[in-house]
This record gives sequence, C-alpha cells and structure tokens, in this order.
Amino acid sequence: MKISLGALAARWNRSDSFAFYDAVALSSVDVVYVGIAVRGVQGGLQQRDCLAVARELSSGGKEVVLSVRAGADLPGSEDAHAWIEDCELPVEVGDARTFRLLAGKVPLVMGAGMPCASAVELRRLVELGARRRVMTAVCKGEVAQALACAVESRCEMELPVLSPRRFARWRCRVEACNYEGWPLHAMPGCDLAASPDETAPDWASDLDELRRAGVGVLRVTPRDTGDIGLSQALCEWVRGDIDARAAYAEYAASPERSRVRVPGALHPWQRSIFQRIYARVR
Repeated sequence: MKISLGALAARWNRSDSFAFYDAVALSSVDVVYVGIAVRGVQGGLQQRDCLAVARELSSGGKEVVLSVRAGADLPGSEDAHAWIEDCELPVEVGDARTFRLLAGKVPLVMGAGMPCASAVELRRLVELGARRRVMTAVCKGEVAQALACAVESRCEMELPVLSPRRFARWRCRVEACNYEGWPLHAMPGCDLAASPDETAPDWASDLDELRRAGVGVLRVTPRDTGDIGLSQALCEWVRGDIDARAAYAEYAASPERSRVRVPGALHPWQRSIFQRIYARVR
C-alpha cells in the first residue's frame, strides 16, 4: 500500500507552495499530485511552475501525477491541455470531457469527480487508459461498491483518508446503504461497530480492512504544511516502522487537529438541530 499527497486544497501562495514541495521531496511519500484540487485554485503556481515541480519530484524518485481542471471550464478547451501532452507524466482528471480529450495521449488517473457507476463502465475507462481511480470518500457503502466494481477491472484504487469533515450515511449514493458513515478521526470503512466514546480510533484494524478490500493508495489532501508530517507518519506506519498508536498520536498532535475534539462526536445541540432537519426532509 502506498501513501499519496493530493493536489493542494484551499489557498496557497507561490512561495508557500514551493516550500511545501521542497519538504515533500524529503519525505517518504510515494505519490504526489501537482496542480489544481479546487476550481480556480492552483496553489499560486503557473503551468510552468507545476511542470518544474513535477520534474524535480520525479527525478527524486516520487511518482508524480499532474492534476488538471475540467476542460469544459477553460476557454478553447480543445487545446487547453496541450501543455501536458508532451510531459510524459500521468494526469488526474475529474470529468468525462477532459478524459476524452486526453485519452490515448497520456496515462490517466480518474479523479473523484469522474462518473463511473458500474464495473462495465470502469473496464471501458481502463481500456481507454485509466490506470487508477480515486474514490469518493462519502460512506463505507459507497467505498465498498467502488471496490466491488474494481475487482475484475485491474484498476488500482486510491482512497482519500482523514478528511476534516464527518462522513455520514445521508450523503451516500448507494441505495439501501447499511452503514452509518465513519467518525471524524477514523480511516474510512471501519466504524460500523465503533463507539462514539472511544478516545482514539482503531487504525490498525482500519488498515487491515482497507488492504483486504483492495485499496492500493491512501491519499492525504494537503490543506496546510502540517499534512507533510501526517503523510510521513502514515508512510512509516504502513511500512511497519511505527505502530498505529504512534501514527495516530502524530496525527492528533498536529496544530490543526488539536483544536478538534476527539473523537468528534456531535454536541447535543448539534444533534438536536440535525434531527429536526432530518425530520423535515423525511
């Protein structure tokens, strides 16, 4: 199993972006996505900057993937991605239009926004050049469905982990989903029997379950420089250099997470609000 760093999320200026990738080069992260994660946000980097960062990381032994925005969002979209066709790097795309524009030209990674509802469709996209699919981390039911589609497609599956948001069943797109989402600090797909009063999630069981299910890459989406330390801890944990407890301690000690209550159970007033909202939509 590999650890990846997704494209930059939130707002980054150019100097901070370069400093971040300098630190990434010294880390043990296996896969690095360089480019755009949010529409209109490019981490302060221009196209030439992205290519320079990508080449430097690649020369240092990292697997580098360029992330690009939807071609339909750009003027002259037929030529919008010409700058990456000669770079010989795989590209993460998040929409069907961009996928069609780049199919057969570069190796492709299907971003979380790519529509793919069945094993037949996944096999077709793999035949067109997709070699990896980034799953949408919404609920265990949706993750399980995506993994079931990938069994016969020989497509590597990448799962975003440790989102700052709580995942819940009501956001899942799987009909008759039997799962309840998962806690804020847990790895996706592990919390069906988890107690909301636990002081720390059982990451060791989480990792075993994800491995058995067929997840090949765990993704951390960088929102601040502290995520480099988290991704490094995950690398050491996956390779057996530290145990799950030490990896979780590294995660919980980061400044961004220390402000979040562990394990992140809903406060009573929040629960009452959600119950009233849920009662209205039923």
